Amino acid sequence: MNAYFQETTTNRVVVLPIAVNQTSYKINLPPGTYIAFAWMPDFSLGGLYSKAVPCGLKASCNDHTPLPFTVTTGDTLTGIDLCDWYAGPFNVPYPPGQDHSKLTGSIGGRLTFPGDGIPKLRVVAFNLGTRNWYYVNTNPGSTAYTISELPPGTYHVVAYDAKANAGGYADASHNLINVIVKAGEKTSGADITDWDAPPGTFPTDPTP
Repeated sequence: MNAYFQETTTNRVVVLPIAVNQTSYKINLPPGTYIAFAWMPDFSLGGLYSKAVPCGLKASCNDHTPLPFTVTTGDTLTGIDLCDWYAGPFNVPYPPGQDHSKLTGSIGGRLTFPGDGIPKLRVVAFNLGTRNWYYVNTNPGSTAYTISELPPGTYHVVAYDAKANAGGYADASHNLINVIVKAGEKTSGADITDWDAPPGTFPTDPTP
């Protein structure tokens, strides 16, 4: 992976490559106030030094925003641990200058619904590798959806109506179908057509 140390005033970034199985790091930084984060080389998963780290990363430590730290001349800081991999994708910054459209992909497909008309739906993409989820709300009558800015990976897609009924992109046996997302590409054809699965077959709606 690569670790990034971004000075918060100038946005200047110092990049530190991290080797496989490396458990610690040391880096010399010019004086300033920084945030620290890390990404896998393909930007499929990111972590950071957040407010949840000094809190102990317990379940009650739910503030995963970056925690700034100040570097002064002659001082050595310790404990700037890049160990919050539970933050979800939206709290981990991308390095300045990176084109998000080239780092992420998208999923799209048709929407169906049993009965007359298609209501407002929430379509959720579940990343099977990171357990992060992403969603988009659709308007009543919408017949298609797109979920953008998805890190590369494998996903399942489920839609929910206002009563928490779930429909999925699934096969005839109600098994959710894997959707592969690649950076810079849109994966189409993930059609939400299975509204007949027994209750509990698909994941419950994780959104607030």
